[in-house]
Amino acid sequence: EQLLEDIRDRQALIDESVQEMNEKFNELRSDMEQNNRVSEETQRAYRELQQLMNELDDPALREAMEELQRALENMSQQDLERALENVSFNENLYRERLERTAELFKQLKMNSDLDKLASQYEDMAERIMENPEESINQLNNELQNLQDDLDSISDQLERLDSNPPSRSAERLRQIKEEGQRELESIREQIDQLGEQVGREQEGGESSPSGEVQEQQEQIGEQMMSEAKRFRTSIEQMSGQQIQVNIIALQRALYTLLELSTMQEYLTQTAAETRTQSLGFVDLARQQKNVNDQFTIVADTIFQVSAELPGIPNQVNRKKAEVENMLGRSLDHMIDRNQRGAGIATRESLGGINDLTSMIATLIDQIMNQQNGGAGSGMTMQQMIEQMQNMSQDQQ
Repeated sequence: EQLLEDIRDRQALIDESVQEMNEKFNELRSDMEQNNRVSEETQRAYRELQQLMNELDDPALREAMEELQRALENMSQQDLERALENVSFNENLYRERLERTAELFKQLKMNSDLDKLASQYEDMAERIMENPEESINQLNNELQNLQDDLDSISDQLERLDSNPPSRSAERLRQIKEEGQRELESIREQIDQLGEQVGREQEGGESSPSGEVQEQQEQIGEQMMSEAKRFRTSIEQMSGQQIQVNIIALQRALYTLLELSTMQEYLTQTAAETRTQSLGFVDLARQQKNVNDQFTIVADTIFQVSAELPGIPNQVNRKKAEVENMLGRSLDHMIDRNQRGAGIATRESLGGINDLTSMIATLIDQIMNQQNGGAGSGMTMQQMIEQMQNMSQDQQ
């Protein structure tokens, strides 16, 4: 009973985290809806993150807890062990999914903030440039409004890097510092323009002079340039991030192909090794090597998924399942159990191959998206099949 209570307490904490994240997401959605100039990169990230938010309420953990409760009531040791393992697996997967979604939320928030800054500069530029023939009094009032808008931008820039995505922290700090320098430059020009307008007012002028209109044009162009810089930053960071993650996934894919070959050997050898044979000592050492390399691949997959919202949650679930399978393979080898090792190594091989196929398909999808949907040349999946056929021919 105490065990169930502890699990329920942990579940309650997770539910609180989900609720908090949903509130933040809804707040961000409301903020984005007010900005009608959101970039395509931000819109796509929003749609993909929204899908992940919908998947946060995964019934698997609750079903695992119900299974545990039934096992406790039946007092079956075997059922209890299996139920505890299932709860632990789903709880860890749930926490990982929360961590991933939180990191992706930071990325969406960053893009939304940069979009908002760009939109404000575009709005100010249009206001100062659209009617150079307005009266000197109207212009003076507009300059006062622009100063208020610049104060708002200053506050936003100060908060820009307060909670950045892990890999974007340094670049965001640079964008912030550049933005603050440009802001001060624009503010100084508006101050100078205000002084010029004041002198013309004192001189009895009713309309801005040609010099004032030229200054308005220059300030507007600088504001538009700053808006473009913010939007370009979103595109550049997104593009660089995708390229880096494609390379990371390709390396993970090649490692998985090597691990598949190694696991295939272990599967065949374990089936031929008798129970309690000393041959399991060397097999366990090799299995440990496979497991360690797979852990590195699993970490890479999760890190990439925390930056690319389009990666399905099923990919992380599959890599967690394979980690469990490999762990069971090693346990059976340490116990020198031929039957258990034979089954576990075969399951592990199937899991590695399934994950390899998922990663290959994922790379193709990402690259096609980068190329505007136009595929070219051999796909990663076709390359894998060709390499596997070559391997079989050599055998």
